[in-house]
Amino acid sequence: MVTSSDRKLTKEDVCKLAEESSTIITRSWFFRRMMKRSFQKMDYNGNGKVSQKELYTGLLLIHLQLANYVGSSACSPNDEATIDNFFEALDIDGSGKLGLDEFSLIMVICCSQIATRILFQMLMSISLVPLISKIVTSIVWDYLLGHEDLTGFFVFIDTYFKEDGVVHKTLMNFPGTIIGLIASIFVIPFCLNKIDAFFYNVAEDVEAIEEKKSD
Repeated sequence: MVTSSDRKLTKEDVCKLAEESSTIITRSWFFRRMMKRSFQKMDYNGNGKVSQKELYTGLLLIHLQLANYVGSSACSPNDEATIDNFFEALDIDGSGKLGLDEFSLIMVICCSQIATRILFQMLMSISLVPLISKIVTSIVWDYLLGHEDLTGFFVFIDTYFKEDGVVHKTLMNFPGTIIGLIASIFVIPFCLNKIDAFFYNVAEDVEAIEEKKSD
């Protein structure tokens, strides 16, 4: 991950980053097709080139399209200054335009972290969210069962609905379902942002060490 927009990159740097950043997602036919279609949408005059502004718009478009399938995992595009740095490195002739090949290199680099984010999201969905839901649900039911004003509600459920019936189970599991939904909407994105911040800081530290060595 390139974190510094003030370090001048070369075409060789970008090509090396693209090779190192390649993942199962960025190598897939689906992603390649998405890149090509995004490029074509940004190439308004059909000359096979995109400008600096169109490049960043294309990146945002790809992230939006991926978000339709993987949700919040795809909602963390690079900042525009970093994309401008990539653009200038690949715009060797100074025309202010890039072709599909250069566009694809930058998209591979910028979308490489999505695979990692998907893995973290899956792990949190099958471990963290159920754990939070179970703990909070237990606290909620302990409170409700100890509240005398709600005794009639539970008597009503036990009286008119079979304990092993669908309605009874639905009502009993309803708090857990709501809590799990809230955790998925808010907790997972929060955790992903914290993970991003951690790796961002690590990448900056590594980059700083490399610059000191080069000096």
